[in-house]
Order: sequence, then structure tokens, then C-alpha cells
Amino acid sequence: MKKYIGLLFFINLFLFSSLSYAQKQPLFYLGGSAYYNYSMHNADFQNLSLQYYTCCPKYKTASGSGISLGGLFETNVSNIAKGLSVGANLKYTILNADFAEVENIGNVELRRNEYPYETVKITSAEAIHNLQSNLQMINLVPYVSYDFFNNFVGFFGLNLGYMLEGQFSQYEELAKPDNLVFSNGSKKRNEWYNQTIPNLNDFQVGLLFGLGYKLPIGENTFIVPRINYNLALTDVSNVSWKPNYLQLGADIKFPFYKSEKTPKKELIYERDTVIERRYDISEDYIALEKSFEDGGVVYETYKYYQKYSARLQADFLAYGLDKDGKKQENPTIIVEEFYTVEGFPVLPNVYFKDGNSDLNKTRLHLIDKEEAKGFDEKKITSFNSLSVYYDILNIMGSRLKRNPNAKLIVAGYSSGTGADAQNSNIAQERANVVKNYLVNTWGINENRLIVETRKATTKTNNPNSMNDAIEENQCVELLPYNGYNTTTVPLYLPVVLSSIEREANPPAVEFVTNIDAEAGVNVYSLAVEQDNRKVFEANGRADNAVLKWQIREEHMPFTENSLNAVLNVKDNIGQTASVTKPLDIKQITVQSKKDRIEGDWRIDRYSLVLFNYDDANISYVDRQILSEIKKHIIKDSRAVVTVSGYADRTGNAEYNKNLAKRRCDEVCKFLDIKNAVIDPVGSDDLFFNNNLPEGRALSRTVKIEVRTPIK
Repeated sequence: MKKYIGLLFFINLFLFSSLSYAQKQPLFYLGGSAYYNYSMHNADFQNLSLQYYTCCPKYKTASGSGISLGGLFETNVSNIAKGLSVGANLKYTILNADFAEVENIGNVELRRNEYPYETVKITSAEAIHNLQSNLQMINLVPYVSYDFFNNFVGFFGLNLGYMLEGQFSQYEELAKPDNLVFSNGSKKRNEWYNQTIPNLNDFQVGLLFGLGYKLPIGENTFIVPRINYNLALTDVSNVSWKPNYLQLGADIKFPFYKSEKTPKKELIYERDTVIERRYDISEDYIALEKSFEDGGVVYETYKYYQKYSARLQADFLAYGLDKDGKKQENPTIIVEEFYTVEGFPVLPNVYFKDGNSDLNKTRLHLIDKEEAKGFDEKKITSFNSLSVYYDILNIMGSRLKRNPNAKLIVAGYSSGTGADAQNSNIAQERANVVKNYLVNTWGINENRLIVETRKATTKTNNPNSMNDAIEENQCVELLPYNGYNTTTVPLYLPVVLSSIEREANPPAVEFVTNIDAEAGVNVYSLAVEQDNRKVFEANGRADNAVLKWQIREEHMPFTENSLNAVLNVKDNIGQTASVTKPLDIKQITVQSKKDRIEGDWRIDRYSLVLFNYDDANISYVDRQILSEIKKHIIKDSRAVVTVSGYADRTGNAEYNKNLAKRRCDEVCKFLDIKNAVIDPVGSDDLFFNNNLPEGRALSRTVKIEVRTPIK
């Protein structure tokens, strides 16, 4: 009886599935899939990499289980061949497989796992080499299927996978004899757990072969039990290891049909038009604003947009700002020239990067033999201490040639940390490259350059400054041989440069804009122009703004020709407005002062840079410089002396201000002047980039300005 019931079930199933094909054909199918995976990995390797060593002769086969879950898309292409479909599966797949290779090992030393734990040498033992893998990937499987007999369907596809995770655990386990362990006291050795598979191939390619049966569960809706075999073409990593697997599971497919349009009945339209004037359009136009249907009548509302011009007006006022911020309407800008002589300090240090001794990777300006012939320190064009410092090796080279009896100690340092600590010769290498540059580029006799290596000198008690101290010890120092004397002092004297310095009065001009833009400001620009050259420019988008022109050297008029301020405005609809106003200007040059026999100032500036970290003692070289300054001050009692003290960023602001004050006091004490203007700035104003070791060294300074009236 059971036999007949089963036969009846299959007859009904066959008839139902045959009837389902008589229905309307879907446009495509969407659905999902779920499978159980049985892994059958083939391999031929001993080690995944030398990092994960094992003495296994070969890993060959592995098995395991996992799942695949995903979605599918399929469409019928019976116009090409009856019963033919194409589709694609997108699945998440887990492939776990465990290798377990048995090896007989002999002539090995093992330990007893009970007291007295002595070592035993045996001739035969059995070990199992275990490698457990966990592979997880996303698979895209484009496929073709063919309904070849009474709902039996064959599948063929290309399995494209991307590895989400590839991990393994590996260990060797002593299986026999039971009473012994390895020399490490454990049954296991060569253990690694949950490691990423070395050289994992992210992209996997394989072939899919499958067979299924379509079980109808509704009109053109099916569950398709399937068996698939996936043949891997790509290895898991750079060893021979292919993850083949068998799948048992099912797809579920839901149909989607092409929509059929029903004919629409004739509609009646009623239209209304409203006029609106707009300034933000380029031309008149009509637009549909609202439309709805009610009882076969379509009601439409249109707007007729008419263009008109928006209001745009622009103006501004100019005020002079003195040093105290007081305003002066309609100012006359007076640009006055002063003859300036400035002494820039010589910082005899070369700073290297951590673990590096390549001179080309420093920030120094390096030249060749031919360029050295024409080098002149007085022709350094950039008027600042950092630019002078970047030519330090060229300055030292040219001064050594002018002072043939002078000798230098080329002292190399290592920070003793980081990459420096990995090279015990790094200090020697740094000193040698500096010496070689002076010898090869400047032709200095190598006997005049004595190479030494020294221990780190720059220290700090402030943890926040530790990196700064380390950087400053990655250097080479050029030190006087046998101390400072008449032959070595000339090497360290400041680089003296002279120029014409220009100052503006008032030092700033404030522009107050008054813009009335009905459409809103898109952009404005205010520029100060002279001789077709912009000396100042500011841009913005606000209706009104207050703009300040700081008249510094880079933004300063050069002649007495007309100076104009020009305000240009563009609104949000492209309209423009412009207004130009002249600014009065007067130039007082050094030559014109001489022609009129007027009083003027000569300005001499000096920087004393050789203050050590957290130190206010004046160096030997700076004492020689101060002696010359002192003579200059004694000659003319009218000289006005300003002494400004600075510090690097190390330490807090209050401490640095006190340190700067001590440095200023030491200088004034040496100069024997009591009426100097003292300005202990500290670290409130960092002249140089304190992220650089040379910037910090140059910031430990006292600047002296001597203004002497001349007739």
C-alpha cells in the first residue's frame, strides 16, 4: 500500500509541475539559496611559509564542513535554446577543512610524562601533523542551467570568490607511545593558533557543476533541491592547496512578470497661469507649478516668470591705523627707508634624520666645486637666520680657506635611541660625510679637520620635550680645535648683511566696505594697486566686511606713483559693480634724506645664538661680538639700544620669559648699559619653526638692535 501512495505522490508532482509551465512565463526570478558544504581540499606542501615551520613530510588531503547562504537572479533565454536559463548566485561561503597527516618518527629524544621525567631515546614513535583551516569568502557564480528532463535541471558556472578571512591553526601531536611527551613537556609542539594564512590569495576562481530538481510550490514558484561540486582552479596561497567542495542544499525562486499597461481614458485639462517677477533668472519662462487629477479632470497651475534687474551698489571707506589702533580718515601713507646692517649668527651644527648619515637628506644648501669658487656669504639673498644657517657648510668652507691656520673638530653624535641605536657607527659616519664635503667641495686639507665621536649632550627634564632633545643629538658639531683663539674665532663671527629697510606710517590701513546687493553677494575682492601691480588683495562673500592691510615689506608700495584701492563685487545673478578710490602716498628714501640733509637712523642688529638649552651664559664668540657692539655704543651716546630675549618652545611660557630676561640681563651687564630697552619675549613669539632642531637652536637667542642717528 505504501508503494502505491508513493507512486501516486510522484504522478501528482509530475502533473503539477507540467501544468505550471502552461502558465504565463515570468520576466525573471529572484530568490535565495542555502547549502551545506563538504570540503575536500587537495594539497601538496610541507610548510605554509618558513615562519610557520613544520616537519610534516606533506599535507595532502583535508575535509571539513561549512555553509553557503545567498541570493540568486535567473532569467529564461528559451529564444536561444528551449529550457535554457542564465543566472547568478551571490553567496557567503564558509569552507573549513582539517589536515591530519600521520608520520612515524624514529631515533628521537622524548620525555616521560611522570616522575622522574627522564629523557628517553626511542626508535619508533607516531606523530600527527594537524593543520586546521578556516576560509570565509563572498562568491559570485554566473551560471547557465538547462531543464533537460521533467524538471531535472543541470547547472554549469564560474565560481568567482573573494576571501574575507583565511586563518589556520597548526601543531604536531605525539600519538604514540602514550606515556611519553616531547622535550618541551607537552604532547604538542610547533604550535600556532588563529594565524592569518601567509600569502593568502584574495581572489579565488573555480568551476561549478550541479544537478537539481524543480519542485513547484506555487504559480511559477519553485524550490530546487541541488547537489553541486565546486572544482577550485586557484590555490589558497602560494603553495599547492586547492579548496574543492561538495554542496547539498536548495534554491527558492520567485517570479517577476512584465507589467501590463491598461489603456487610459481621455482626460479633460483646466489650466491657470500666475505672473511672478524674478531677478535671479536670465530670461522669461513658464513652468508647471502644480498638477492633479480629480474625476477625469486634470487641473494645472503654471507660473510665468518675468526677469527684472536686482539692485547692486558698492562703496568703501579707508582709515589709517597707527600702532595704538587709532583711526585716521583719508590717510597719507608715508614709506620711509632706513639703512640697516644685520649680523646673523653662525650655528655650527648639521642635523640629520634618525638613523641617517646622508648629507643630501638634510635641509642644508649643498653646492659643487665650481659653485664654491663663486660663493660669497655677503651675497646670501634671504635676509633671515634660517637661510644663513642652511649655507653653514659653505660659510665654514669659505672661511677655512681665508684662515689657513684654523683647525676644526668635526664631532659626530648619536641620539642612542630609535634607528640611531641600531647603528653603532652612525656618529662616525655623520662626522665623515661632513668632513668629506669640506675636503672635496672646498679643498680643505683633511689634516685640518679632526673627526671625533661624542656622547649625546642635549638633555631635558620635560617629557614633552624628549623628542626635541633626541633630534638635536642626531647631529655633527663643528668645534674649534684647541679652543677659541685668534685663528678660530673668525670662523664663528656673524654673517653681516646690509640692506635698505622700509617702514610704513601708518603701519596698517583699514577698509570698511558698504555693499548693497539685493540678490546677495557671490564674491567680492578689494585690491590696492600701483603701476599695474597688486600690493594687497582680499576676497570674501559677505555683504559687508572690515579688511585690514598690514603694510609690511612684501605688501609695500615702491614708488610715489598713484596708489588706488579697487573694490569689485559680483552678486548671485552675475551682475557686477566696481568702485576705485585713490590713496595718498609719500616715499622718503635714504637718498632723498641725504639730498635734504635731514636726520636719519642707522640700524644695526645682532643675534647671539649660542645659548645652550636652559642656559643664560654668554659664549666666548658672542663676547667678542658684544665687545665690538660696546665700542660702537660708546662712540655715540645718542645710540638707542633694544635688547630682546627669546627661548625655544621647551618649558612653559612663564619659565621661558624668565629665562629670556636672564639672558637679556647678562647681555646688558656685559655691555655696561643701564638705559637699554629690555623686552623678554621668551617663547611667546617663535621666530623660527620649532618643529626643526635648527629652528629651536636659533630661537635660544638675544637680539640686539642699535639705532644710531646719522646726519
